[in-house]
Order: sequence, then C-alpha cells, then structure tokens
Amino acid sequence: MQSVLDFYFKNKKFSESEISLNTQYYSGHFSWSPATVVWLDNLGLKVKLCIPNSFDYKEFASDGLKYLRKILPPTSFNMMSKRGDYTYLPDIQKSAQKILDSKLLVDKAMEIDKLEKILENEKSLAIGKTMHEWLDNRYTVGTNHYAVIVKKYSPGKWLIEDPDLPFHPDRKVNQLINNQPMFPELIVIYGIR
Repeated sequence: MQSVLDFYFKNKKFSESEISLNTQYYSGHFSWSPATVVWLDNLGLKVKLCIPNSFDYKEFASDGLKYLRKILPPTSFNMMSKRGDYTYLPDIQKSAQKILDSKLLVDKAMEIDKLEKILENEKSLAIGKTMHEWLDNRYTVGTNHYAVIVKKYSPGKWLIEDPDLPFHPDRKVNQLINNQPMFPELIVIYGIR
C-alpha cells in the first residue's frame, strides 16, 4: 500500500498507523480489500474492486458470519474462527456495504487482456491478491498475499512490486497458474480523478 500511495501522492507522507487504520489491517489477521478501496476512492483515485463472482459481497455485507459458514468448508471455517479471523468482521461488513453503495465493486474477474490494456496507461496500477506460494509457481492452497501489478512485462508475464521480505522490486511472474489468473482478485486504480 505504501508504494501505491507514494506513486500517486509523491508530496504526502502516510504513516504506517494511518495506512493500517484506513485499510482495516489488524496485526495477526488477514486483510480484506473493501476498506482499502473505499479509502483510495476517498483520496480521489478512480478505483474498482474486481472479484470473481464466486464471492457475494452483498450477502457477506448483510449476513457476515452466516454467509462465511455457508461457503467455507467446516474445517476451514472452524480453523479461522479459532484463530480469531472473524474478530473484526462487523467492521469489514460495513466496508463491504460501502463499496456496494458507492458502486466500487465489479463482481466478475477481470480478463487478463483488459488489465494489460488498462496498465498501458502509466497512471494506472493494480493491487492483486494471490497465494504467496503461487508467485513461486507452486499451485497449492497457502497464504493470501498482495502485490502491486505494474504492467505486462512480456507475453504471459506481469511485472510486479512484491512487498514480501526480502522486498522484490521489478519481479516477473506468470499471468496464469494452473490455467487461472495469478491474481483473481484485483483493486484496479485507473489514476487520480
């Protein structure tokens, strides 16, 4: 997030606590995209959250835990519950409702060629959500991970900024893994409004 803010707001500094507050990042918990999208919109960026239609943010915003219990396997739901992953669910539901009300959600996955075209504009970036292991071409269920997608590097490759330690600037990764998009969930930033 810091690199995205630095890109669009070169003369403004954002503290780590300000970023955590506005993206609803809670130490030891997973990040969700809705609060980030709402904040970036409020900062004056043209932004959309693009997700596969397999997750229903409308139902999530209204039913929260009930919806997650319905779509997740019981073992996953129970593990995440014991870990405390649902501690801040009411806050996340409010942010989800805000993206719905503001029409900042596109409830279908973005096609790779469409994202390539958007990123041809040097004022555009995308934040992609993937599995950490996928970036190393290991197709397995793993740890959620976000990276900044800068542009198409070459046929079938993205140029990304990967914040994982050690920091991987200008990393090249495949656009697909196991015949599906490397980044199925995207925060697409078209530039400053």
